[in-house]
Amino acid sequence: MVSRTILLSASAFAWVMVAACGSSDDGPTGPANSGPGSPTATITAPNPASTFTVGQRISFAGSATDAEDGALSGTSLVWSSSMDGQIGSGTAFDYNGLTVGSHTITLKATDSDSKFGTETVSVTIEDVPDLPPVPPSTILIEDDIDDENGGVAAKAVTTLTYWNVTRNCVDLHGPGSTNPLPGNGLYLDMEGTYDELEPGVCSGAGRIESKETFNLQPGSYRFELVLAGNNQNFPTDTMTLTLGNVFSQTIILEESDPFSVYTYTFNVPAAASAKIAIDHEGADQQGILVDAIRLRTSN
Repeated sequence: MVSRTILLSASAFAWVMVAACGSSDDGPTGPANSGPGSPTATITAPNPASTFTVGQRISFAGSATDAEDGALSGTSLVWSSSMDGQIGSGTAFDYNGLTVGSHTITLKATDSDSKFGTETVSVTIEDVPDLPPVPPSTILIEDDIDDENGGVAAKAVTTLTYWNVTRNCVDLHGPGSTNPLPGNGLYLDMEGTYDELEPGVCSGAGRIESKETFNLQPGSYRFELVLAGNNQNFPTDTMTLTLGNVFSQTIILEESDPFSVYTYTFNVPAAASAKIAIDHEGADQQGILVDAIRLRTSN
């Protein structure tokens, strides 16, 4: 028998080893890949190019199918944001923590062989609208709620800086407490959490009234409020905004309505004195959210 020795260069040896053993990317120990046989991912919510307000609860829904594994679910479906990283998993969930900016949302579906498929959708998160700037001389009252209770969120509040709580109580939502719309500082929930107090002290929807009485001259006036639905999976809410006998407006908001500016212009025909009142209906401890209130002349 003739024995032969074959000398290979390092690069040739490496080529032979790869040819004999296969690429390091093959098999379950290599990185996941999106080649043939990978799952197909589909996003059904949110809709492409949707716009939301920071803190608004967004519903995410999607699905994935795989030739070998069938329908995928649970941690096989991972959702992520190009700005905020992973935000959830599974076929459906709600999330309200996206930061302000333009996001590419990716649904990644991974099968039992570590093969994956993805689908993306773009959404935009906007900051909560501010009340428009106006000449200070036109403002009768403006309250952004953030300074109430020393800037600390609290439940079952009966004392406010600019307002008397004339029925039941209200909640101050925000950091460190219940915060259904994060990123907005402090804001009022017009139906307080009455089980925080003694029975009978706070047992239903709240009513607040301005401590100040406003002496109104004939002319045009404007209410501007930043309001949202309760955003806590409770039904539609109703409240009434009044200024003595010269103005009354019923406001109805859906549960998922984000913070928006609501403007009401009205005319005072003759001199009058009046207080502002916000009177909420219901008794489920989840009411319309109030982030700012302003009354001014609009001449």
